[in-house]
Amino acid sequence: MQHRLGSTAPMSEELRVHLSGCAVCCEEARSPAALVAEEHGLSPAEAIARLDAALRIR
Repeated sequence: MQHRLGSTAPMSEELRVHLSGCAVCCEEARSPAALVAEEHGLSPAEAIARLDAALRIR
């Protein structure tokens, strides 16, 4: 997920649907996003918010 933080490309539909429906995988995506947030100039909360927003885009 860390490459998603610096990308403006939309998340693939397959990944978005899977992460939206699988709480375990979604949490597995949020943890590394929070860990690498500072590398992208974000707080951990901002990184998770970006990931959550990408999950809602259809």
